[in-house]
Amino acid sequence: MLITFRIPTLKIFIEYSIDMYKKKVTFQVRHLNQTKTINSESLKNILMSSSVNLKFAKGKIPAINLQETLIVLAIIGILLLLALPNLMPLISKAKSVEAQVQLKALYNAQTTYRYMHSKYANVIEELDFEAPRTVKDGGTANYVYEIVTADNARFKARAE
Repeated sequence: MLITFRIPTLKIFIEYSIDMYKKKVTFQVRHLNQTKTINSESLKNILMSSSVNLKFAKGKIPAINLQETLIVLAIIGILLLLALPNLMPLISKAKSVEAQVQLKALYNAQTTYRYMHSKYANVIEELDFEAPRTVKDGGTANYVYEIVTADNARFKARAE
């Protein structure tokens, strides 16, 4: 049985064969047009030697350690803490604009209903208004809309 490993960046080819009858494993290492047949202990010594120059076999691999990662995360957290107070008014403004738009649509639906029935509707289901689904229900709306009171002359709606 013959298996070949190739490390292209270092131009190393390692082939090994297993002889089941003799219970022997032999390796052929080709590096820079040189071929050598060796046993497993010699292969280990070659890979660990400086002549092959394998960075990963000699010790540390250049990478980011845990301390550096934690420092980066701490810096990102500090930047978020600095930016968040400036973003909070924008978030609340966007939510209030959402409520204003939906209440305006509810007002328009109530006006249409009043022209047709000479009174305002007591429940939203009677109107041509479909409230958006809230975040709790898998939608995008932040508020639940309801009609508090309604009579022939006026109505009161709420977003909460």
